[in-house]
Amino acid sequence: MAGGQQDELLLTLRNINELFVPPVLDPLNGQFHSMSGIDQILVKLRPRTLDRTSHLTILLPPDQLDDGLEERCKYATRGFCADRLQAIDLDKAQLNRQGFKELKLGLLFLAICLMVSGSIAAQNWGPELLSTFLIEGVVIVGWIALWHPVDLLLFSRWTLVRDQRVLRHIRAA
Repeated sequence: MAGGQQDELLLTLRNINELFVPPVLDPLNGQFHSMSGIDQILVKLRPRTLDRTSHLTILLPPDQLDDGLEERCKYATRGFCADRLQAIDLDKAQLNRQGFKELKLGLLFLAICLMVSGSIAAQNWGPELLSTFLIEGVVIVGWIALWHPVDLLLFSRWTLVRDQRVLRHIRAA
């Protein structure tokens, strides 16, 4: 879809509480999912471009409808999004702390691996093939030690940032 078009999302719930509370999975009685409505919305919006208007329709049984329901849902959704955004900020801060801590250790380990590989190269251990195997192996192990910190500092954040973007979009709706 081009930017500026409207996105139509349809959410069918058995009762309004399922908007925020996951329903009990009960396939024998026709309850095939166990995600709350808001989580279903997040999953549907996550892969989408949010530069267009989104329209959400919630279908409820007639006995669940009452005056003021729409306003209560909007209020609850804004509060939920604000709380989840705050939790994501805390998760990002924790990822940063853990990532930088592990990065320091990973860089130290890489430096040690580079010194060991340099030592192996200088001492000329056995046949050239064995020496090259050891030198390259130690260097690779050192670089592998950096994978988790890089994953924490870069890639793990992407999911959180995407969720923040979606939650801001929902809150502003």
